[in-house]
Amino acid sequence: MLDTVIPVAFKDTAKESVWTHIKNTAAKKTLLLGRIKMATHNLFQLVNRQLKQSGVATDNTVEQLSKIQMFIMDLTQITTEIKKADGAGAASSQ
Repeated sequence: MLDTVIPVAFKDTAKESVWTHIKNTAAKKTLLLGRIKMATHNLFQLVNRQLKQSGVATDNTVEQLSKIQMFIMDLTQITTEIKKADGAGAASSQ
């Protein structure tokens, strides 16, 4: 009798442990996703503020990331052009 109870109890404990691990992993991933969405939204608001665009609101994270990417690409291009202009100006003055 005891020989059959112990393996069943062990199986139940193992299943419960696995289920607890799954729930904990899901909770951690949900929290991480929430943090990523908040950070994206904050960057989106900063970009809109920098571009002086108010009233442009979207809850679509993909659209927000797209706008952030465009802003960063534009800013990178502008700084590259300024560096080239500074380099050309410094070279011609020598």
